[in-house]
Amino acid sequence: MKILNIQTKNNLNKTIHMKALLIRTIIILLGITASLNAQNKTEIEILRARFNAEKVDLISYFMGFTEEEGELFWPIYKEYEREHSQISDNRIKLLQQYVNYYEDLTSDQAQFWVKEVFKMQQQEMDLNKKYYKKFAKALTPQFSLRFYQFESALQIEIRNEIMKNLPLLENY
Repeated sequence: MKILNIQTKNNLNKTIHMKALLIRTIIILLGITASLNAQNKTEIEILRARFNAEKVDLISYFMGFTEEEGELFWPIYKEYEREHSQISDNRIKLLQQYVNYYEDLTSDQAQFWVKEVFKMQQQEMDLNKKYYKKFAKALTPQFSLRFYQFESALQIEIRNEIMKNLPLLENY
């Protein structure tokens, strides 16, 4: 029987831990798509709080902060998340409108919807640029890049989950 060295055991434990965190996050993502149908603001707030708690765990794990890095990172991250949540709130409202009206969507509504989506994408890009600079200045450009690798991957997963559950426009 082969004995695992300590580093291999640590890597195995990290892999298991990361997979468990990812599974929990996926479950939360499913809740996000449920929030598209949620009419109750409290319901959305509960889902967001659960998601944000999971996200903080994932960021901590993925980034592997030293204590000093964490002290520099978290205040900036809280600012970022506060601004990002405004964009997310607008996206949820827009998606709820789409879900409610997609079967009878007029040309004007379709144009409005697409313009709003493009506007939100630009707002998100501007926000990412702004906070990339803040993280890079407070820590390092490499650190900031690593965070945005994580954030981008997570946002892609969220968008994919939403798109899989969004009704497709059939009548045009």
